Amino acid sequence: DVRGYPIPSPALFGQITREWTSRIEGLAATEGIPLVHFERGERKEDRVRPLFERAGEREGLVCIGIAQERASSWWGSRASGPDPWDFRRRTVSVNHYYLYLLDREWGPAFIKFCSYAPFGGKVWLNAHSWLKRQLAQRGVGFAELDNGLRSCADPAAAQRIADALALHD
Repeated sequence: DVRGYPIPSPALFGQITREWTSRIEGLAATEGIPLVHFERGERKEDRVRPLFERAGEREGLVCIGIAQERASSWWGSRASGPDPWDFRRRTVSVNHYYLYLLDREWGPAFIKFCSYAPFGGKVWLNAHSWLKRQLAQRGVGFAELDNGLRSCADPAAAQRIADALALHD
């Protein structure tokens, strides 16, 4: 018995999706977090940048973005065999939710969730943003690029800090 269903059913996927999206959108309403609906082809980073700027140094959830995107998902249909449902993967266009966060150490980041089964997600952190924050915390001057450094007052320090982030086997 899965959530009141004696067998897994496509209706269950819809129920889980509705509950989950309702909770995310309810969080936005309760906490006063902006809910941003992205248009097709829109650069998400450009749209949320002003919200990050307004957040200043306040850590936490800055906004929640919603974008309709393609995903590989489970699709159920009535089966002709002994099982009542036949599940197959198929490409669908569904809402994806972007939880945009501001972190003291990492700077801007996001967690992306697909709103439909199998509910995939990803976490995006930018090592260049992390390096800039580490340099600023240590008082090391630098000129920044959008996604890197143009120059640095202490390149050796920047290299040591960057090396500290390297993953080790």
